[in-house]
Amino acid sequence: MKFDLAHSIGNRVRYRTKDTMSRETARVITEELSRIPDLKGIRVNPSTGSVLAFWESQEAHQALLAYLQSLRSHPIAVRRLRAKKVPSVKTQTKVVARKILDSGSSKHRRSFRARFFGNARC
Repeated sequence: MKFDLAHSIGNRVRYRTKDTMSRETARVITEELSRIPDLKGIRVNPSTGSVLAFWESQEAHQALLAYLQSLRSHPIAVRRLRAKKVPSVKTQTKVVARKILDSGSSKHRRSFRARFFGNARC
């Protein structure tokens, strides 16, 4: 992820990226930048791809610049966990029906099978 200087006024600086930034990436950048001493008012906006910070010492400004440059060669690889696929209600019902069929007597299995599955053979 490449950040370019958008503007700098006094001890306020804004960097922007043209790359897509997720909320998770913005959160990680905010957490890591908050560890830099004398760097205050950190705001990372994933919608605009900008990083805004107020620095109180030149060392903090240099540390911010070094961190943003390091993202070029070592980007943050944050991915959301994919949601666990949940079986449909129809599939869940068939699983329950199979359990009932396997546990009952043959008379109950035939009547249940006829009601649940119709005339189809199981």
